[in-house]
Amino acid sequence: MDYSHSAGSNFHVLIIGAADSLIQGTTGLLIGQGLAQARIRCTVYERTSGSTYNGRQRDWTMALHWGSKYLNMCLPKHLAAEVLKAQPDPWIQLTEFQDRNLPIYNGETSELLVNTSAASTRRVSREKLRKLCTDGLDIRFGMKIVGIEVKGEKVVAKFEDGSLDVGDALVGCDSAKSFVRGFVTLEDTGAATALPMIVSNFTTTYKAEQALYIRNTLHPLLKCAPHPLQHTWYVIMVADIKDELDPTTWSFQHLLTEWNDEMPVPETSGARLARFKSLAANYGPWDGAVMLTDAKEPWRSAALWVSEETVIPFDRIAHWENPVKWNNFGGRITLAGDAAHPMAPHRGQGLNNGLQDAAHYVEALRSVLNRSDSEGPGLGTAIDKYDAEVLHRGSREIKISAEQAWRSTHWEAYLESAAVKYGMQKIP
Repeated sequence: MDYSHSAGSNFHVLIIGAADSLIQGTTGLLIGQGLAQARIRCTVYERTSGSTYNGRQRDWTMALHWGSKYLNMCLPKHLAAEVLKAQPDPWIQLTEFQDRNLPIYNGETSELLVNTSAASTRRVSREKLRKLCTDGLDIRFGMKIVGIEVKGEKVVAKFEDGSLDVGDALVGCDSAKSFVRGFVTLEDTGAATALPMIVSNFTTTYKAEQALYIRNTLHPLLKCAPHPLQHTWYVIMVADIKDELDPTTWSFQHLLTEWNDEMPVPETSGARLARFKSLAANYGPWDGAVMLTDAKEPWRSAALWVSEETVIPFDRIAHWENPVKWNNFGGRITLAGDAAHPMAPHRGQGLNNGLQDAAHYVEALRSVLNRSDSEGPGLGTAIDKYDAEVLHRGSREIKISAEQAWRSTHWEAYLESAAVKYGMQKIP
């Protein structure tokens, strides 16, 4: 079919959201925004209910390094102007050095280990960015995908409630546990596998004096450290500053990962919290009785101050260990974001790669639908090119990030890691 001269007006893209209990991430929403700018019709299908989606969800922060330009390529100007408000601390003022360098510390002594480079060290709140990117989109809630069928030039999406929707293309942005990836790959070749890590990832608030102590020891965005005496990597980040003048409203994100191929993930939240505190208690310097006066931590103190009622979710870090070319059914179906390249978070590349996917997918469709003549790539050719680039880039970063996860939790190997050699930069 020749789609030229149509400006995409009759072409309908189905954007499939999260495959598990998590809320739709940024990639699918950004694709929606980019398609809207290109006047290409699209619908986002979200598994959760509208009340759950619009209520306050579990939140965490994400590194916005080199991917910000792709964010701006897809967002309309009025939303692009609001992106900095999606930062955990919308009042933050970074020096040029702070914006370009991320300090890494020795978890045992709190001494500076190395400054790693970054295109930017800025972070965004997952929840704030998600809400920003939903503006104006057609989002259908409570739509868990259970089947896909390609009928000629149409794609049929089947949902758990028995409903169907028909589109001209479908893009799976449905997380590391992607249903769509399972459909476009053979047998188990698309399955994600868990790394042997115990993960503590949660946010919490503190008493005013505690919050002030923690914030005053950070980057000012975060503070991270491997530990020479145990296989852990611990990061404390500002998660949300609701009221700059009221420290009791400040929340902080803890991310402690332990490489452990012998011990299973503790089954209960209480057991996971106990494991987290036992590992964090070794961050110092600490002489066994009191914290040394020049400690400048805050890992140990912040961890031990966490309430015993705090819920520690069951999390696993999963990646697509051996990515393979998927069947795009003549350009009708493809993948983006974590569905295309689930990876470990230890180099902060997941969001940035997803943003690049979104911009490139929109551009691929624009090249087919919005051209002014009949010359140009067909849908299959355009998506073949998109897929090849995403697969190449994603495969490389999956491997680099998996190695980084291991090196970040193995002290003797950390200084030879990609994070030290290349920082948070995109590897050419």
